[in-house]
Amino acid sequence: MPVFGFKSLSTKDKVLDRVQNNIEIFSDSVIKNPLLDGMLLEDIALTTTETQVNHKLGRVPNGWIIVKKNAAQDVYESGSTLTDRFLSLTAAGTVTVSLWVF
Repeated sequence: MPVFGFKSLSTKDKVLDRVQNNIEIFSDSVIKNPLLDGMLLEDIALTTTETQVNHKLGRVPNGWIIVKKNAAQDVYESGSTLTDRFLSLTAAGTVTVSLWVF
């Protein structure tokens, strides 16, 4: 994950220091949200046969969310483990999906 964040400035103003502290707390909570550290994978064709999908994260994902699909089909992980390169996905029928992998 790229390193972003709020960098506070050294001041002698107690009010400004408190404001900076609150901004830093908020900024850190947003940056550390694992859901934001993801990749959008679009137009993945799935069928009833297991498909290996390269998630492009370079690490084992925390999870994935279907953000778009063109048919009312269930999609599920068919492999027993997630790897640092692939998701093993199967659908109940033919469907094209877009996933947010995080």
